[in-house]
Amino acid sequence: MLNKVIYVFGITFFTLTCYSAFKFSSVNVGGSVMDTGNKVFQDKVSHKNQKFTPLNIHDMIVVEHVSELCSPYDDYETAFRDDNSILFTSTRPGGVGGEDIWSSKKDPSTGKWSEPKNVTIFNTRENEGSPFVTADGSRVYLTRDAGKDRMCDIFVSDISGGKPSSPRSLSGGVNSNSWDAHPCVSPDGRYLVFSSLRSGGFGQHDIYICEKQGDTWSTPKNMGSTINTAFSEISPFITQDGSSYVLYFTSNGQKRADAYDIYRSFLIGSEWSTPEKLQFPVNTEADEKYFCITPSGEYGYFASNRRGITGTKDSKGAHDIYRVKMSYLKKDKMVNVTGQVSDATSNAGINAKIIITDITKNAINQTITADASGRFKSNLPVGRTYVIQVSKDGYIFTTDNFTIPDNANDFTIPAFKLTKKGVGAKGTLKNIVFMDAKSNQINVKASQKELEFLVNLMLDNPDLKVKIIGHVANDMSADLANKLSYERAAAVVNYLVRNNINVSRLKAEGMGSKQPIADNGTPEGRKANQRIEFVITSDE
Repeated sequence: MLNKVIYVFGITFFTLTCYSAFKFSSVNVGGSVMDTGNKVFQDKVSHKNQKFTPLNIHDMIVVEHVSELCSPYDDYETAFRDDNSILFTSTRPGGVGGEDIWSSKKDPSTGKWSEPKNVTIFNTRENEGSPFVTADGSRVYLTRDAGKDRMCDIFVSDISGGKPSSPRSLSGGVNSNSWDAHPCVSPDGRYLVFSSLRSGGFGQHDIYICEKQGDTWSTPKNMGSTINTAFSEISPFITQDGSSYVLYFTSNGQKRADAYDIYRSFLIGSEWSTPEKLQFPVNTEADEKYFCITPSGEYGYFASNRRGITGTKDSKGAHDIYRVKMSYLKKDKMVNVTGQVSDATSNAGINAKIIITDITKNAINQTITADASGRFKSNLPVGRTYVIQVSKDGYIFTTDNFTIPDNANDFTIPAFKLTKKGVGAKGTLKNIVFMDAKSNQINVKASQKELEFLVNLMLDNPDLKVKIIGHVANDMSADLANKLSYERAAAVVNYLVRNNINVSRLKAEGMGSKQPIADNGTPEGRKANQRIEFVITSDE
């Protein structure tokens, strides 16, 4: 049966007066003994009189050791045809080769897994492992030693009438002359991801992705430096959360880890988000690898060689199989976001470049291209504030910011009108932030994206000359407004000069409060009126 190990975050049952007073291994909750995980509290307690918040049962994370599937040998790399049918890799004796694929079925009434059986049709005297079953149950992908200096290739078996065929090497240029392993196909069948040691990557093992093209796969593409590091990235698992793709993978290079840990990344627009490490107790100071999710989405399974970390002796071998309820990994609500870009004069749509930056967490950067009619769409988490930059060759870029409410079901960004470059063309820098309402000092950290965009515009157009114009609200005297608006414009000019823009191409001007664009009677209006504009004065 499953050995339950419950890890408790940020909680205790009383205030500590000294560490030794709290040194115990388990607590009885609801009639079952659940380990509190001494390691958690060793990490939390740095001095006596340390306080924690009161016990909340919802803060508990349950990691279960799947003991029926484990042996004194390595057991790992799980895959599911359904929640009650599992494939996994094991080095236990009694198989065909040294590393084989095994199967087991779960009794839904008891939750107990049957005695594992060797899947002989998949296994040879070589090593086989990393099975994966497609969402429609029509194919099993696996990895096998290919005899090329003990390197691996990806193989595939077709399922017909519930029976698998003898595996064949995957065609279409996916396999290389190097090590290729750990295949996984997205639930919609669109993407194949795998790990490879082929040359041309960022480090050791890298993760690659292919897209379905008819009956074959596209040429494998390295997933880039956001996912891959100079070390090893292995065992990818790609799934879907609504309309968004999610990639789970193992790395010993992300965040300079000393061991293998499990991470996840979301496909936002056309870019993968910065990987986030799954929290303890999924990841520990031991190795955690081979994360996958059951077809129902209820559980995530993974392998670990943890020993004694849990305060129990549940481990049977070097790597054992564990599981965790996916509810603990529930991500932020996502909504569809749409927008429109058009020419300010003709109103014709423009296939502009859209850059969206999450400034709430500074974790998501997207690059999207609008279609021929100027429409664009994305999928973003609610409850966050974003900066959006819109650009197109031959036009003045524009920027804005927006916040998606927590209760939103969809979100439309106000339409953008781009003005063609030329003398007199004007742009507004809506995301230049100053230290406070009466300051002339730029908050560079908060304004970085906007300032970099203006610097790049000047560097990409060396003949361009611009006037930087400051505007403020009318909540001060005219003299002070004129002075502050000029000083703010001059601060932007100084930033550009410090970033290699010749001062002869720049001019600062202060307009005080004479040109409002919103009602000065409201806080929102005054905020909109305190802005920086730039006007092209020469383009030759």
